[in-house]
Amino acid sequence: MFPASSSSSPARPAFPRTPATISALRIDRETEIGETMMMGLRLTREGVSRARFQARFGADFVDIFAEQIARMLDFGLLEWVGEPEDALRLSPRGYLLGNRVFQEFV
Repeated sequence: MFPASSSSSPARPAFPRTPATISALRIDRETEIGETMMMGLRLTREGVSRARFQARFGADFVDIFAEQIARMLDFGLLEWVGEPEDALRLSPRGYLLGNRVFQEFV
């Protein structure tokens, strides 16, 4: 059984600013977009969802990164998943050169 919380208990800081946090760094929107692409492309099965990206940033990543995406598709390092082009992910060839692909977005 857990004790009931009391109104006298100290307020907890909001995540991610918890006692375990050593430091936090605010990033600008451009950096967040690039980091989102890089981290999403690491999800080798699902990749970066266009719908989720659009909901988060209010823009389509294809509009933001048109040249980079076209170049990586031409090199065979990225591939579309789903219809019509629901998500972008690393291709099997792109797995070996993932760091090169990520550089395009950050």
